[in-house]
Amino acid sequence: MYNQDKNIWESQSYRLSEQNWCRDPENQKDPKALYMRADMQLADLRDGSDNANAVYWMEQSAKGGHVPAMVAMGDLFLYGLAVKQSRKLAIFWYEKAAAQGDAYAQEKLEQLRKKRRNKTLVWSSAVTAAAAAVVIVLLCILGTGLEGVIVHENTDLIQTTTQEEFFSNLQTVLEQNDTQLMISGQVSTNRLMLKFEGEGIDLSQFPAATVIWGEDNYLVLQFASQEEAARCLDALRNMDNVSFVEEDTYRQFNTQGKPVFSAPATGGYMTWGAEFMGMDDLSAWVCTQKTDPVLVAVIDSGTAVAPEYAGRVLPGANFVEGGNGQYDNNGHGTHVGSIIMDCTRGLDVSVLPIRVLNGDGLGATSVIVEGIKYALNSDADVINMSLGGPCNPTPLGGSCGGGEDYYINQAVASGKIVVVAAGNSADNTKNYCPAHLESAIVVSACDNNAMYTDFTNFGDSVDVCAPGKDVVNYGPGLEMYAFDGTSQAAPHISALAAMLRSYLPNKTVEQLTKYIKAYCILPGDPTYYGSGIPYAAYFAGD
Repeated sequence: MYNQDKNIWESQSYRLSEQNWCRDPENQKDPKALYMRADMQLADLRDGSDNANAVYWMEQSAKGGHVPAMVAMGDLFLYGLAVKQSRKLAIFWYEKAAAQGDAYAQEKLEQLRKKRRNKTLVWSSAVTAAAAAVVIVLLCILGTGLEGVIVHENTDLIQTTTQEEFFSNLQTVLEQNDTQLMISGQVSTNRLMLKFEGEGIDLSQFPAATVIWGEDNYLVLQFASQEEAARCLDALRNMDNVSFVEEDTYRQFNTQGKPVFSAPATGGYMTWGAEFMGMDDLSAWVCTQKTDPVLVAVIDSGTAVAPEYAGRVLPGANFVEGGNGQYDNNGHGTHVGSIIMDCTRGLDVSVLPIRVLNGDGLGATSVIVEGIKYALNSDADVINMSLGGPCNPTPLGGSCGGGEDYYINQAVASGKIVVVAAGNSADNTKNYCPAHLESAIVVSACDNNAMYTDFTNFGDSVDVCAPGKDVVNYGPGLEMYAFDGTSQAAPHISALAAMLRSYLPNKTVEQLTKYIKAYCILPGDPTYYGSGIPYAAYFAGD
């Protein structure tokens, strides 16, 4: 367990016979054996893959019902040992252990909740009397077994039971309230996105004009003024049962390419990245293996169907005008989806188009969240997100950790591989959503000399690098276009992930991610390259 005074992990003392037992291949899936191996490994922490193995073993043990492993996961996340520090995930694991009667976990939960209450009381003393009164009322309500959503007397509450119904009402709210200044990002949308835990939430002190209530306790609150939205945002952030709350914003993505006269003659591949990464060799080998069909969700501007890829673009969703996602008057999503299909020629890999960006490359965060939720609930094995933006782009001071993060993490937890573009601002990914995420595979961009591009974002969250300069494929109007960007790098990795998933269908997201990062060539600084540029041919014959 974690020794707070020494800031180290202290392993239990195991007899030699116990150590041999837990390392025996026949016992490697036993939750107790997994716990023992992780416990010993954590006591010898050092930088490298050993840390990831230890955390993976501990998590598998906890998921297998071993209570000491649940407690250990709580400690790891609480103190940020070998994982990214997360109070929310610490509470998640402590609650699981406490439910099994573990006294230590119950004690840690009480300590965390006490700290939270103290933090809330300190906050309330610093705000206006009116806002403080709101917090006090809310704190009192939380312990009453509240059910449902209670709203202000002047609020129009719209309860929905399906995503289609929810989005239809959201679309109406956007059309009725959003001005060009809001769409351009110059003023606030006066709209909040919120998810709560538990049976209910009391919003009677928050005078929203409209509240849309989704089936998974996800809400959108539309206010009449920026002042009201800002006041309520601050108060809602301090409620214990709120998973996230953020302002809805519009973001414009770099979706411009340059036309080319014809596709290059590279053995049938349009993108030079296919052969550069050895995708041609891997594809040829996978074709000789027993494989499963794979579906890649492309959350973008839609994916138009080129004749060459007929039958490989399935009916998806259009969260801009309605439809099946096979319409794209921007071209960015068509280019991204086509790269995936280009790199997986000869394989049973299809694209599920999810349109969240309009013809100008504009998309509201609330609409992008609907796209992620759709992908989460679909049969997709891989989700490609060649989009993102600054974490704090809003008039109310937005931040990471909102709806995009929440539902991406849910998708990964459900067994889907999520691939995210690092961004094109030559900036640190810690400032960009969702590129700051550790759960997704974050991809930077290189040119055909394996040199990272001058525009690519960089940082600790970058996992791998892939071709993102002068990448040719179908674009606007199904003409040949060359695009630059991490948007083009990401689908190369999505294609690789799809190939691996096709012949390794029983591997976990964590295992496939480790494979992708292990089979890399590292040309330079990991801040830009992550683990390096994956060379797919290395997988052939494994």
